[in-house]
Amino acid sequence: MRDVLTGAALAFVLRGLGAGLAFALNVVIARMLGAEGSGLYFLALSLTMILSVIARLGLDNTLLRFVAAAASRQDWGRVKGVQRLGMRVAMAAGLGLSLLCYALARPVSEGLLDLPGLATPLRWMSFSVLTYSAMSLLAESLKGLKHVRDSMLVSGVLYPLFALVLVWPSIRLFGTEGASLAYALATGLSALTGWLMWKAALAPQVEAAKPFPISEMWASCRPLWVVTVVNGAVVPWLPLLLLGYWGSAEDVGILGAATRLVTVLTFFLVAVNTVLSPKISALAQDGEFQTLGRIVRQSAFMVMLAASPVFAVFLLFGAATMSVFGPDFAQGGGVLMILTAGQLVASFLGPGGFVLALSGWESKVRTAALISAVSMIFLSLVLIPQFGMTGAALASSAGLVIDRIGGAYLTRKHLGFHSLAIPEILVKRLHAE
Repeated sequence: MRDVLTGAALAFVLRGLGAGLAFALNVVIARMLGAEGSGLYFLALSLTMILSVIARLGLDNTLLRFVAAAASRQDWGRVKGVQRLGMRVAMAAGLGLSLLCYALARPVSEGLLDLPGLATPLRWMSFSVLTYSAMSLLAESLKGLKHVRDSMLVSGVLYPLFALVLVWPSIRLFGTEGASLAYALATGLSALTGWLMWKAALAPQVEAAKPFPISEMWASCRPLWVVTVVNGAVVPWLPLLLLGYWGSAEDVGILGAATRLVTVLTFFLVAVNTVLSPKISALAQDGEFQTLGRIVRQSAFMVMLAASPVFAVFLLFGAATMSVFGPDFAQGGGVLMILTAGQLVASFLGPGGFVLALSGWESKVRTAALISAVSMIFLSLVLIPQFGMTGAALASSAGLVIDRIGGAYLTRKHLGFHSLAIPEILVKRLHAE
């Protein structure tokens, strides 16, 4: 736990810096484009993020798991082999989906969503399917080597920093599509930086890459693919897309701003999980489930405690917080409160699915993810046509909570411990009784 706290302190600082930069980026975009222009930007972003999750094929946790396990044994040939194979497969898929998105930008914008102004921003944003996928997988690979600082820089600090530098001149020159261009360029620069960091990290290891069986990789990432599509695409982005179909671009802009604002709450969890990930893999592999359960619970409680001031501000001052994006966004205060309440419940339930995925129970995580996805899609179809962005926020929060309930239940069932954010002294007292 001392290692987790020490590493999390660094990750917390870096993630906090990244969250601040991302928040500033979204404020600049919202104030320069307004609610309607921001809506077009967030719709383009949601479409490409869904495609990026699909392109990564569930390799995020798979690369982290195999790289961490091989690095702990100092099997550098296996480290290089699995990372090279994973990146090549994902880059091929990412390039194909980027080209497909570019080609279908106009039919999707004009025919499906009836938003002609979306076509050009979506074309520019389509390149980020490839660049964001590369950036994410390189960050996970670095995390597997326990290069926490480099991983956090690549995934959470550099791309919002690059985008913040590029976004003002890009929007001034090209309007809404300029924001998409800035995002694609920023994720590309961050991916390039991550690749250079990876090469530098393995430069002292002269062992050649060992061939890695693609069947072994696919056996791990196939069930995780479903999980990442649900958690990384369906739950956060599908309500936004459906709102774009039934609602207006302005509604999408307000919900998109609230959704991005709520991600501030997740940086506490990401900071801890960045350090915890390789430890989970190692402890699970060694069968040290009692120690693993204690660390998971303590970490979950620490995350919830650290995020509590932000939870309080978002719940009590939703409209005032949203007005930071501009006067048109103040009406999204209720939406922000709903999304925050969902994150609060999810934080209490703990990272059960995340722990299961790194412990070899990928198929069980997939089942829980599918249940949450079906529930969220059903709620979206029922609530969004009637309640607009409020219905979209309710569906999104419900999907997240259902997924965490499934993760908490399955962790207790298969690993023998619960993942709830409860102080360890209370757990010991309950066991004693």
